[in-house]
Amino acid sequence: MTFQVMMHLWTLLSAVLLLLLLLVTEGLSNHEGNDNEVLKQIETNLNRSQNPEIENAIRNITEVMQSDTATTSPMIKTSRLSPTLTGCPGNQVTQEGSTGCGCPPGTVQNGDNYTCPLGFALQGADECKDVNECEGEGPEPCGLHASCTNTPGSYSCSCLRGYLMSSAGCQDIDECALAAVTGLQGCQKGSECKNTLGSFTCSCPVGYVSALNGQGCVDVDECSFEEQCRRELGNLCVNTPGSFLCQCQPGFRTEASACVDVDECMESPGLCDGQGVCENTLGSYKCICQPGYRGNGTHCEDENECASGSHRCDTNARCGNIIGSYFCQCYQGFNGDGHACFDVDECLRNNGYCEHNCTNELGAYSCQCAAGYQLDQGGHNCTDVDECSAPNGTCEHICINTMGSFRCSCKPGYQLHIDGHTCVDIDECKLHNGGCSHTCSNSPGGFTCHCPRPLLLDTDNLTCSNATSCKLRNGGCDHVCSLRAEGDIQCSCRAAWKLGDDLKSCVDVNECGDFTNGGCEQLCVNLPGGFNCTCREGYEVRTDDPTRCQPVCDPPCQNYGVCVGPNSCDCPLGYPGVGCS
Repeated sequence: MTFQVMMHLWTLLSAVLLLLLLLVTEGLSNHEGNDNEVLKQIETNLNRSQNPEIENAIRNITEVMQSDTATTSPMIKTSRLSPTLTGCPGNQVTQEGSTGCGCPPGTVQNGDNYTCPLGFALQGADECKDVNECEGEGPEPCGLHASCTNTPGSYSCSCLRGYLMSSAGCQDIDECALAAVTGLQGCQKGSECKNTLGSFTCSCPVGYVSALNGQGCVDVDECSFEEQCRRELGNLCVNTPGSFLCQCQPGFRTEASACVDVDECMESPGLCDGQGVCENTLGSYKCICQPGYRGNGTHCEDENECASGSHRCDTNARCGNIIGSYFCQCYQGFNGDGHACFDVDECLRNNGYCEHNCTNELGAYSCQCAAGYQLDQGGHNCTDVDECSAPNGTCEHICINTMGSFRCSCKPGYQLHIDGHTCVDIDECKLHNGGCSHTCSNSPGGFTCHCPRPLLLDTDNLTCSNATSCKLRNGGCDHVCSLRAEGDIQCSCRAAWKLGDDLKSCVDVNECGDFTNGGCEQLCVNLPGGFNCTCREGYEVRTDDPTRCQPVCDPPCQNYGVCVGPNSCDCPLGYPGVGCS
């Protein structure tokens, strides 16, 4: 049995070697598109049935392996029958047409009994039926990555696409390694092959992308979007196959495919000598002066912070300049370091030597006197103030000085307010009608009596009497009073006025209100008892006729030019300039 198995294994190994030879001669170089041509070649050659020797070898090995387990297979059944009347041993039966004992057709003898061949199971008394090993319970007979096909009395195993049968079962085919060994092309030119279980993938390396037509890989132009070169600073980006290069301007260096600024101040500490300090900039450097100095960085001189206002002294401190710096000193009346000064309260000590009151102020103090007193020239003692020496002092009307103070009084018709300074008008009309016989009208500091017409206020300004002549208050007329023959008073008005409805008062006549516009050529302005003619902008009133206007030219028209409109001259030939110049 062992010798037969070895022979069958040798035959199978020969068949596999033959298939690999077919792959080398036929297949991998024809791989196109996305179809796995490597797997197609393997499948095609494995599935060919032109070599009966390979198929027989596989079948024989299967039968040998199955025969070793046939006695333990739960699918194989035997039938042990009682001896027949013919006296045949075991479950043997009498042969048809003979008296001898034997096994039914299609069965095999096992001792005194008969049973079905390997791969078949007894059905009924003498019938053997094929066992479908592929659908049995338990693990798949062919293992992983394989398909099982039932055959009469056995089964066959075939690997899935991308796998090859071996002693350990179906193993993945490394199409990428196979293409490398055979020199054939598994992926398009420029693509990288990566093996996967049962297949392989093609991808583009870094710096490349798949072409639009799907055929191979094309280079990525990193310079169209890459910003590491800092092209905005004048650096150049050069595209290379699968990558890019940076060509950096002076002041930059290339590091890790990028332009990096060079810190000249760190690499060359002596770039700025003297009072200058080196300050790195993007792509270059600059020299600046130290704090306390000013200049271009190469030549520096002391900066007067006190004059430029760049110092940080307190507003209540004095700034003093020194070479390269400055100092601060608080003013008198303040304490502090000069950068922060605090007021000293002088009034806390002996009342600031003030006779009356001491008031602390920012950085100083002042003495105040009580009301009615004033400080002397020393600024500490107090003397009486003649409040009334100024016009009325603080009184609205009349001021009367007193020792250390004063008092206010009011003019007739007023009374002193509660504040003691202002005066309030007395409404005399509220008390006995102000003494008027008819109507009383209050006014600031006094009052006025009024009479109904035709009565007139008498000379006492209180009583009303009938007017019989023009001597009493002009007969009540505003302008002209005259007596008629009948003895009645008649009122009249001066020119440009007209008598009012009460026949006594006079009302101004608006000369500009009618269609004549007061006789003015342009503008008419009414006045009480008269009117004036004026002109629009650019014109002025004529001196010979105040009702008419003439244009104004500035500058005046020269050389016999005539002003015909505002700033418009009609000039003679040869004088086209401004103002006929």
